[in-house]
Amino acid sequence: MSFFYQQQPPQTIDARVHARLVDRSYQRLLGAILSTLAVVTVMFFFLQHSSPWSLLAPWAALFVLLLAYRTLTLVLYRRFRKRDRERLNYSLADKVYFSGLVATGCLWGAMVIWLLPALDVKGQILFFVIVMGMASGAIPTMACRPVAAITFIILLVVPLLVMVYEMAIPNVMAVLVALVVYALFALRTVLMLYTSIKKMLILHEKGIDHERELARQKDLAEQASQAKTEFLSRMSHELRTPLNAVVGLNELLQMDEDEPLSEKQRLRAEKIRSAAGHLLNLVNDVLDISRVENGDLVFKLEAVECAPLVQEVLTLLESKMHDRRLTARFEEPGQAVWLRADPIRLRQVILNLLENAVKFNRQGGSVTIVLREAGESRWRLSVIDTGYGLTDDDLKKLFVPFARLSTQNPAISDSGVSLSYTRQLVEKMGGELGIESRPGQGSCFWFELPAASPEQRKAESPVKEAVMPAQSNNQPSQGNRMDQNKTVLLVEDNLVNQEVVVDMLEQLGVAITITNNGKEAVEACRQQRFDLVLMDCEMPVLDGLKATRKIREEEKRQQQPPMPVVALTAHAISGAREQCFASGMNDFLSKPFSFNDIRSVVEKWTGLDTMAATQTPSQSEPQEKAAARGEKSTASVIDKKVIDRLRSAGKAGKEAASGKKTSLLVRAGELYLQQTPELLGRLSVAVEAGNVSDVIDIVHSLKSSSSAIGAMTLAEDCRELELSAREEGLEMSEIKHLVTEIHHKYQQVEGELKRILDGES
Repeated sequence: MSFFYQQQPPQTIDARVHARLVDRSYQRLLGAILSTLAVVTVMFFFLQHSSPWSLLAPWAALFVLLLAYRTLTLVLYRRFRKRDRERLNYSLADKVYFSGLVATGCLWGAMVIWLLPALDVKGQILFFVIVMGMASGAIPTMACRPVAAITFIILLVVPLLVMVYEMAIPNVMAVLVALVVYALFALRTVLMLYTSIKKMLILHEKGIDHERELARQKDLAEQASQAKTEFLSRMSHELRTPLNAVVGLNELLQMDEDEPLSEKQRLRAEKIRSAAGHLLNLVNDVLDISRVENGDLVFKLEAVECAPLVQEVLTLLESKMHDRRLTARFEEPGQAVWLRADPIRLRQVILNLLENAVKFNRQGGSVTIVLREAGESRWRLSVIDTGYGLTDDDLKKLFVPFARLSTQNPAISDSGVSLSYTRQLVEKMGGELGIESRPGQGSCFWFELPAASPEQRKAESPVKEAVMPAQSNNQPSQGNRMDQNKTVLLVEDNLVNQEVVVDMLEQLGVAITITNNGKEAVEACRQQRFDLVLMDCEMPVLDGLKATRKIREEEKRQQQPPMPVVALTAHAISGAREQCFASGMNDFLSKPFSFNDIRSVVEKWTGLDTMAATQTPSQSEPQEKAAARGEKSTASVIDKKVIDRLRSAGKAGKEAASGKKTSLLVRAGELYLQQTPELLGRLSVAVEAGNVSDVIDIVHSLKSSSSAIGAMTLAEDCRELELSAREEGLEMSEIKHLVTEIHHKYQQVEGELKRILDGES
């Protein structure tokens, strides 16, 4: 059976066109067989009066056998074609088709030679017409195979020429010339028709190739987009996790009443807060651009009144404008302006443009917001600043993400991410965003959006409800706020994040239970009911999503009311919030979060009155006190900045009340020295067992804890091993080599960290 198929389908355009030509010939073969059978039947019926039946019968029998053979070839072709059309041996099918056609032509030619002389004049004329008709009929039915068609016509016409010449009929030369002219015309028609069909098929196959190439390019683009999304998701987690520690610890520094900051330290801490906020905004902007490009952002277009949004954003930016001594003026049109837009995205657009005008303005400058009609059913909002202006080259790169402007002014430095994202938001809402600027004369950013119809205005939602949506999918139960005996389960595998959240929770006066992974959290919830569960999402052993599902299943089985579970996650990629809610969580808190964020969550879900327990920032001892300890730099093994930050975090709420002096550095360092040897032991066992999955989980935990304690070189080695093992499929010999390096690095970290902790005590 394999004889009828090729190893692979035809690849080149010529090979595919040849296959289509053969296929078209077979598609027309049934009509040719039926028409030949009809012609032969009519011919023998009328010729029986011109010639004895004994002479006609053998020819009739031969025709029946030949047509049966050609019918059999057609049936077999269709059967094999149905099984595997692409791999069918079309060259073999072409040869079979050609053999049947040649046999038919030879039979007609033989009949001309042997039967024509035996007929009377009427029979000769009829036979002559039938043969010429068969030659003409070959033109459309056999044009896809020109060699076969030409052969068939020659096999019919040449015997006619010979017999006409030998029979010496009247005007023989005229008849011969007419036959030759007819034959040449028929051959030319065959070639023209074949050329036309072939060109059409070539264009068709080229179109198919183009479609396949477009589909391939689309798949590559989708794969690249998916890879980008996964990369952003991973980078979001990697950036937000340490950023959470920076923001949280910095806030605890500012709130520490036992060791208040000096004025100089307070200003530095405020700069840390500002820089961390800028970094978080940049991360959010990059993620938002990805969401827009992937079509993951959902836009709910409705009627939104523009002026209240502008006033709200101006209120938010009052402090920044005061710091830069800027004045703001809002020129309203004297009537309520309703736009057809998504209220959340519109607020974001206005905020981005006004922040840009404040950030890149001159000290003591001004910002003017103008709302004017821009045409029929459209409104334009312009934000005009008195900044340094932009050149034509800068304008070309302004909306390109991560493109740096060519201006030499140090006050202008932006990644272009926010403006690129803002333009995409406006375009998604059916609008347009543009800029007018000249160097030294400031800039005017504007956007236009369609006006809302009267019907949409009737169905509008209050702006404040639209721009301040609830972040939870369930409402907390309003418990007795006088009951302060609240229990909180913290599920977090990162040591520093544990300490940060614990410090915050202790200041709120709640009882805290800590687990390091989802499996421990499920077991803790079986043994005790908690007023609130703070659940990290990405953890070894069992992640937060699966742990929450197990907790919900256990509650349902025990017929218990659900405990509030709040996600603490560094994943901000589209879909993370939905995944958390789908797993059974009640709320979502994205890292990095502040003390006020934690306090709001605790109040919301436990009914606890935390106002009496909160502390306010005040002055502290000079920074020189910490520097006077006299230790040498540990930057080669442990980052001294991380050590200083941990040392400055001060005492936790309950320890401060009891007079203990254990700092966050000591607590985190001792936990690290206690936990890491166990992790390294498990890592060695996993390597010996060849369990790559366990290796990845263990080095992930080791990476987080090492980074938190300041062992950046060790953390980087763990990160490289995790990524390589996860994405590149390292050989076990390579993994063993990297693990050996990790053991060696930890010995250095252990010695240096013990020396630092000895100095603390």
